[in-house]
Amino acid sequence: MPQLLSIPNKEFYPDSVDKFKSLLPDPDTLDDYQYCVYEWMCKMFEEQLRRRAIYRWVAGHEGCLWTHTYEGAKKPFMKAHQGNPSWTFCTGVSLELFYLSWKTWMGEFYGSEIDMHHDFIWTVRGHFERWKSPPQEPYYRGAGGGFEALQGHLEERWKKYGESEGEDVGSMDWVKFSHHQDLDSARFGSVVQFRRTTGKMGKGHAAVLIGMEDRGKYRALRVFNSNYDYALDYNFGKVSPNGGIGVTWYQENKPYSDGTYRASEYGTLIIPE
Repeated sequence: MPQLLSIPNKEFYPDSVDKFKSLLPDPDTLDDYQYCVYEWMCKMFEEQLRRRAIYRWVAGHEGCLWTHTYEGAKKPFMKAHQGNPSWTFCTGVSLELFYLSWKTWMGEFYGSEIDMHHDFIWTVRGHFERWKSPPQEPYYRGAGGGFEALQGHLEERWKKYGESEGEDVGSMDWVKFSHHQDLDSARFGSVVQFRRTTGKMGKGHAAVLIGMEDRGKYRALRVFNSNYDYALDYNFGKVSPNGGIGVTWYQENKPYSDGTYRASEYGTLIIPE
């Protein structure tokens, strides 16, 4: 279950890394993977403050801060916009945060036989970005669908690793991924897919869950994302006209102004105890 966080003052605006950290859970309450997410959230926000990247959804780049090439690959799977100022958008930042956190958490095993194959990161990216052409219909499930696919891929890699070593390594029990629609099953670091319609290919938004707030009549999701508003709340908060990477609040399952339903889905990584 995501941590219940205190509601910040209406005039609060995270214009420094320290203020940003005050919006995150206590790092001592996080597991090893979540701590990697925490650290990279802070680094990405610090880079946002330095670079003042703005939100812009256009073709030609993947909406990330930096260009990334998976270990063993010959070309990058994500390319950053090179303009000044640079541009970011929601799916790119969410995938970038997952990739950097995963790479850090994997450590010496990153790119190894038990890690995902470098070609598979394109499948994960397809889910995060929800590629829309008909032959790629399965990608409509968002990041959670990507996590579900990654679970199967890693299980296959784990089994082949055992066979190559001539050992029975058993089931893969060092990491689990889940794809669900229940906020109470989410946690800090879960990737959130907001779907604007109930149709499979409806437009939406991607973000990474920080926690939730009890607003009395409803629950609010506090998320890390790139958005057209730098720090936006439906009830309070200052707004930057250029948008960018920061913290946004969303009322749980609140319909959009045009009446379309926001269905929230979650992709969650769990380290079994």
